[in-house]
Amino acid sequence: MMTQTPESSGRMTTLPSPDPETGIQSRPVLPARVPADGPGAVADRRRRVRCILGSLVHSAVLGAALWLAPEAGLGDEPGLDVLLERYVEDAGHTVGAAAAIVTPGGVEMATAGRARGQEAPTPATLFEIGSITKVFTSILMARLVEEGVVSLETTMGELAPLGFDLDPEVAGITLRELSTHTSGLPRLPGSTAFLRFMLRPSDPYRGTTLTDLFGPLGRLEGEDLESRGTWAYSNLGPALLGRLLQEAVGGPYELLLQERVLLPMGLVHTGFPSFLPEDAPRARGHRENLRPAVSWQLDAYAPAGGLLSNLSDLVRFLQLVMVAEGGPLAASTEVAWHPGDGSRGMGLGWVIEDPDGERIVWHNGRTGGGYAFVGYQPHTQRGVVVLANTSHHGDPLAMGLLLGEPSIEPPFAGWGALLFTVGFVLLAPLALLAFTWRVSRAGWEGRPRVGRIHLLEATVSAALLLALTWKIGAWQVVPGWFWWLGVVAAWMALMRAGRDGSDLPWFPAEARARNPLTLLSTTILAGVLIWVLVRL
Repeated sequence: MMTQTPESSGRMTTLPSPDPETGIQSRPVLPARVPADGPGAVADRRRRVRCILGSLVHSAVLGAALWLAPEAGLGDEPGLDVLLERYVEDAGHTVGAAAAIVTPGGVEMATAGRARGQEAPTPATLFEIGSITKVFTSILMARLVEEGVVSLETTMGELAPLGFDLDPEVAGITLRELSTHTSGLPRLPGSTAFLRFMLRPSDPYRGTTLTDLFGPLGRLEGEDLESRGTWAYSNLGPALLGRLLQEAVGGPYELLLQERVLLPMGLVHTGFPSFLPEDAPRARGHRENLRPAVSWQLDAYAPAGGLLSNLSDLVRFLQLVMVAEGGPLAASTEVAWHPGDGSRGMGLGWVIEDPDGERIVWHNGRTGGGYAFVGYQPHTQRGVVVLANTSHHGDPLAMGLLLGEPSIEPPFAGWGALLFTVGFVLLAPLALLAFTWRVSRAGWEGRPRVGRIHLLEATVSAALLLALTWKIGAWQVVPGWFWWLGVVAAWMALMRAGRDGSDLPWFPAEARARNPLTLLSTTILAGVLIWVLVRL
């Protein structure tokens, strides 16, 4: 869940506007294969290596050329359906998307791409909305303020669950500060969050409890809050806010939000997974590289990013906010914190910006498999909702739609990500070709320092390189067929290496001292491979 500091595909619908994630075995030195390793055979192997490498490099260059090719222009003011189709199908930013533009004249809706399998998204398709959940949590706070249950200046010390001792300055953090990201708290609690990420990077919040939220606070002191009073984005703060509100009322936050905020606004298709029908249409999430992603389970962090919603509900929500006069909705869009230098301020949950004196109220959300945006301009009464089932940087599209200046840029990946993707795919067959070279060298020297354990090590290494690139490679810009070409090259290299190593012992006698280390490294590589396949 990340926020940037701060019924068919392509179908458009117009609606009216309402009012307001072993052993060692000694053998002779390659008895039957040494003659085959003469100059002619060596040259033949070198030609094969050059051929494989040449094909891969040529493919990498071709893929880069295709990636760097200029994008087609948008033309003159295309409709939302055309623009979204180009964003999804042509530019390839996301697997599927749904978007809406809200104006006083009505609502323009469009969908594109695929929601799940070959199924097209519709305005009823559920998406993960990530950190937009923070806005709803703050609206819940505003409602409880209106009811007199809490105030914006109520402190953590007044509401924290029993059993958690807090430093006086930490206990003095207010609900307003938690809502506006000015509490001085870190983005996430340190060591426990890092360990959780390492154990389950594809679903890092699963299994979190109140102890994971409030426990680390007991180790904080006043001097740890050096950024207090200034804006510093935090997932921990809004998660604490939601759990403190449940302590204030005495019921589960998830139920509290449903009864006090979502249902009163008529948002019957917005909620946490356990509150929504199992057969409701839901988009499958994808990583930024368009690979399938695990749906995040936020657990204790649900108040910071656990909601699902659809286009129809978020359009209704945005319309209600845009015309609200008084009450929790209007209170949430009023400036609750401002740095005083004309830069970005905060409402209750909302990000508030005033470029050129024209206010924009917005928030985005990003999970391991989705992106969402809701925002509007009060002076033009123009609002935008964007939902996507791919975790990517969708703000340029959303802000462009909001400002009436839409543009589509090609997907982005840094040079590091590109080098990682191309380099690791190339290294996979090289790991196996290196084993073939070692077998040839053993034949030349007459000393069998290589065995089948080295072939196993090379095979596991190649599989690990390919698995890593499949999971986290920059496939939003590198053509997907390049990975499959690497698989084919690695398979060809493995077939050759298998023939070369078929007569070798598992553990060469000449390398007896190094055999345990080779076995250990192979075991470690296999463990990492399993972790990548299962957890990453």
